[in-house]
Amino acid sequence: MRLECDVMLMKAACCGASKTGPLPSKCSKGIVRLGKNHTKSGVRYLLHVATRRDTKAPPIEISTNNMREMHLQRVASGRASFAFNNPAISVFIMKSNPAHLQRFVRNLQDILKGTDVSLKSLDKVKMSDFKIQPKKLCVEKKEDLRGIVYPSSLETLQLISLGIDSIDSRWFSLPTLYQLDLSRNRLGQSSNFVKIKLISRLRNLRVLSLEDNQIETLPPLFFESLPHSLQVLSLAVNRLKSLPRSIVNVRHLQTLVLSFNELAGLPRDMSDMRLRNLFVDNNRITFLPHDLKSQRFDRLDCDNNPLVIPLPPPERSSMASLCALSFASVRRFSLPETMLPWDLKMIADKLSVKCSKCREWTASPLISSCYVYERIDFAMETDRMHIVTMHCLACQKCVVRVGHDRNLL
Repeated sequence: MRLECDVMLMKAACCGASKTGPLPSKCSKGIVRLGKNHTKSGVRYLLHVATRRDTKAPPIEISTNNMREMHLQRVASGRASFAFNNPAISVFIMKSNPAHLQRFVRNLQDILKGTDVSLKSLDKVKMSDFKIQPKKLCVEKKEDLRGIVYPSSLETLQLISLGIDSIDSRWFSLPTLYQLDLSRNRLGQSSNFVKIKLISRLRNLRVLSLEDNQIETLPPLFFESLPHSLQVLSLAVNRLKSLPRSIVNVRHLQTLVLSFNELAGLPRDMSDMRLRNLFVDNNRITFLPHDLKSQRFDRLDCDNNPLVIPLPPPERSSMASLCALSFASVRRFSLPETMLPWDLKMIADKLSVKCSKCREWTASPLISSCYVYERIDFAMETDRMHIVTMHCLACQKCVVRVGHDRNLL
């Protein structure tokens, strides 16, 4: 079994055995292998570390007596370390494929438990095994996808205009992937589009493009599955008619592109997302959420939307239920929601809303709340827009202030 990674060897003197001794070796590209040798006295399991500088280092025996300690807290991040008694050395593994490292650790633990693990004998490591791994892969023809291998070293993967109509799970097993571009395919019509939620495995992903993929609806929990590292998301040129409110909880995004869809509106509280760039041009949006006024954008594009229309009169909602009033109080005072019934949590966002003015939680619908419409000058927020129409929900305290606002029509 071979594990490609960055590896560092440290002698015992450097691990605290004494204050003198040789310095640890530098971290370098390496291959850590597990093997099994059959001898007259029985089976021996061995661990061998090969680097560019040294491919012929002696193997280390794996046994309960020889293994001093293991540090496995960061296996999910591709890091681990092992300390041995003979020789007195520690092996530090970094920048490995987390899935491969997990299999490596499982085999190592099984060996220490006395389980018979199926491994090959150690073969020679050649210098050609240390060739530079590709960082970028751009597939230009659909025929090239047949039998394709995705190197684990990839940082950029571009599969553009290939007519792909099925999700390949291998895309989500690349630990160092930084950019994934799947533009101009047919993934939205695929029967396994729900697998796009495997995107959560790409913990280093910064840019994701699903532009022009015939997407009509997003799978449940899609936005909850986005990795926290993601900064740019493009869903442009699709057929989206609405967005789930869960999008407002994606607070790590900096750029969101929703151009050329069929959106009739945007969820309330989008200012919670902390976006720097928002593109919603060429949709069917008539009103923007009022809370966007509090957001400072580098770029906000709402061109080619039917925003300029006669403003309707204020709309008062009906009386709220006691359940809605109670739930609004829970959120207003930041009380824990973990003890609430699961069915209540499912409709939580329908029971309570934030006032677009004072940003406090209120019950929905509430007789003291009022839907109002304003024309807002966005000239200070972006150089692309001027006066736009915004839709807000004002609580009882803010209704009077809104009514006297000179911009209210």
